[in-house]
Amino acid sequence: TGTTTGTTGGTTTGGTTTGGTTGTTGTTTGGTTTGGTTTGGTTDPAQQPLVAQNSGFSAFDPFVTKVAEPPFAIPGELVTFIFYINNPGTTPAQNVRAVDPIPPEVEILGASAPSGTISIQGQNVIFEQASLAPGEQVVVTIRTRVRPTLGMPFVIVNQACAEADGGQLSGCGTARVISATTLPTTGERPYWATLLAGGLLVLAVGGAAWVYRRACR
Repeated sequence: TGTTTGTTGGTTTGGTTTGGTTGTTGTTTGGTTTGGTTTGGTTDPAQQPLVAQNSGFSAFDPFVTKVAEPPFAIPGELVTFIFYINNPGTTPAQNVRAVDPIPPEVEILGASAPSGTISIQGQNVIFEQASLAPGEQVVVTIRTRVRPTLGMPFVIVNQACAEADGGQLSGCGTARVISATTLPTTGERPYWATLLAGGLLVLAVGGAAWVYRRACR
């Protein structure tokens, strides 16, 4: 809370105002000036909350998130892309629209959402909803198949973006699908590596048993 005093028609020299008229003194609270006029003032941006105009969203709100299940695949395998549109604010988000351009490496089999409307235009999946209530979340599910002709190794990157309130709210979420022959950076072992290790273990045990039987004869 601060107090602002406006001066009109005067010249200020060395801290003294001469020949001017002091206007009404107003009190500024929470960014609103009452009873006075503030001219030429500068507000420290660091003191202002990062809030989108005319909305209940903060700039750091998770508006859109996206995942791929499974995150590792081979050509011909099914992959489901899921993106979540959230309203963590205190006011409804109006005219929500999301576009998910599915990469050409995968074939779209279908798309669904519990509310709103879904349309598929070529490789683009489009979701629209008139309003998203505070705290509401919409889950958009897109069923795809990695094209059998896709060469390996591969990395498929899929990004979905959404906006609301005429573009004042926007966000994007990204998911990746990595070919199963590429070891994930998370250290997770691909399924083929597990099968190979199991097969080698069986061979090793069988070979040891054969050598043991031969030695006992």
